Amino acid sequence: MKTQLVITSLILSLSCHSGFAKKPRAAKGLTPTHVNVAYDSHERTVLDFWQAKGEGPRPLLIYIHGGGWIKGDKKAMKNAQTYLAHGISVATVNYRLLDKDVTLPTPVHDAARAVQFLRSKAREWNIDKNKIVLSGQSAGACSSLWIACHDDLAKPGSNDPVERESTRVLGAAVGIGQTSIDPAVIEPWIGPNVYHAMIYKAVGEDSAEAMQRNYAKHKELYQEFSAINHLSKDDPPLFLEYDSRFDMSVPAKSINHGIHHPVFGAKFKEQSAKVGHNKVELMIKNHDESKQFSDVDDFVIKTLTGRAGASAGKESVTGEKPATIMPVPSKLKKFMPKRHNAKLAEAKKGDFDLVMIGDSITHNWESQKNYKTAFADCKMLNLGFAGDRTQNVLWRIENGALDGISPKLVTLMIGTNHAHDPRKGFTPDKAEDVFTGIKAIVAEVRTRLPEAKLMVFSVFPRGPESTQARVTALNAMLPKLADGKHVIHMDINQIFLGKNGTLNPALFKRDQLHLDVKGYEAWAKALLPILTQYQVLK
Repeated sequence: MKTQLVITSLILSLSCHSGFAKKPRAAKGLTPTHVNVAYDSHERTVLDFWQAKGEGPRPLLIYIHGGGWIKGDKKAMKNAQTYLAHGISVATVNYRLLDKDVTLPTPVHDAARAVQFLRSKAREWNIDKNKIVLSGQSAGACSSLWIACHDDLAKPGSNDPVERESTRVLGAAVGIGQTSIDPAVIEPWIGPNVYHAMIYKAVGEDSAEAMQRNYAKHKELYQEFSAINHLSKDDPPLFLEYDSRFDMSVPAKSINHGIHHPVFGAKFKEQSAKVGHNKVELMIKNHDESKQFSDVDDFVIKTLTGRAGASAGKESVTGEKPATIMPVPSKLKKFMPKRHNAKLAEAKKGDFDLVMIGDSITHNWESQKNYKTAFADCKMLNLGFAGDRTQNVLWRIENGALDGISPKLVTLMIGTNHAHDPRKGFTPDKAEDVFTGIKAIVAEVRTRLPEAKLMVFSVFPRGPESTQARVTALNAMLPKLADGKHVIHMDINQIFLGKNGTLNPALFKRDQLHLDVKGYEAWAKALLPILTQYQVLK
């Protein structure tokens, strides 16, 4: 960080209206612990706060919304549950927007005060002052980087206790952020399409032409509010991600391309090396893809907890990240997003005693005549999705599948879709990698539903023999998941076999994979003592 430059006027800031590479994932029905808390006197200077559970003071993510400093709202951040699941509290911040009476430094200084205010609430809100990371998109990214790289704005002798708090943070992870807003710097980098309205409105001008005519008047402000000018060796680690829609070509093809150009990140990393910082990680597709962090979530979780989230950091026995732990939505358009959204809506309608997570084996039970009879004495939520593999289950969990429910028992039976024989576009996964994916699901369920018992079923037997061999290898690993208290492993596969140990054809459809009516009846019969034992039945 470098000493603050003298501010003679008000600086510019840029931001933009479009999202970056990975748009926020919805966290349906997640109500903040504290809503619209004022951190200053203006109606826009308010924040929301979600308090995470856990022992001791909790680390904190502060999200600063984008929108060019002209528009936007703290509600743009919709994946608070992702962080809460890892014991990280979350705050989302509004600030004063640019207009004829508001220019820089107001939006940026508002965000910095929000950081100080949250620190002042550390004891009351159980915040670890030493573990705070900033995040945001576009203009919010620009503000985050400026705060992260700037000298501490704390005023130890102030009569205002908020002003006495530090603005220094543990890191920042941002999307499509501007690292400089100085026209004399950014036009040579990117071209004239970098002049988004935020560049000139930030300093009170009404056009790019007026800004250029009066550049000398605004020069110091532009330099002051460019994070790249404050980057120094003692600054924290920083992660910048850029939308894959915006390539490295210059000049920029459009205003939207220009204001979110990956060159901002590339130049920032060059400066990091130049000043001996060397703690900038980028995610620019086909140019500079971080090997340390997979995305913003991964950076935040690793930085604040020292461990990876569901989408990163877990490795297979080969040392590479298996696809089985990388959350992705299902490619089956028949069930996405319609069924997923329908299940989110169903979950809001009442309390469920039993939740069954799985693939088509679980999903298809809903179409059976004995379905309502089998679960007549308990409230059951069927979260089976045809075609799902572990990575799809992880995606559903990250996108609200378990939000707002508190079942007594959760069952999980997943893995058969990893075992199909090779065919065009599909290669079966290694049993070790599928186990890693299931282990990740177990961790997510335990974190999000800590009071529920989790029963992991062995994958049901199937044909042909080649696929069953893969299933058998996976099932041999599943008992390792049981912890003797919260996670139980259950193998009922014997009920689906004949006397000779092969599939009982009376219980399966012709594909030797999906259960027939009698197969579901056998499953229901095996479930009855389990549901009774865990007091799921009325």
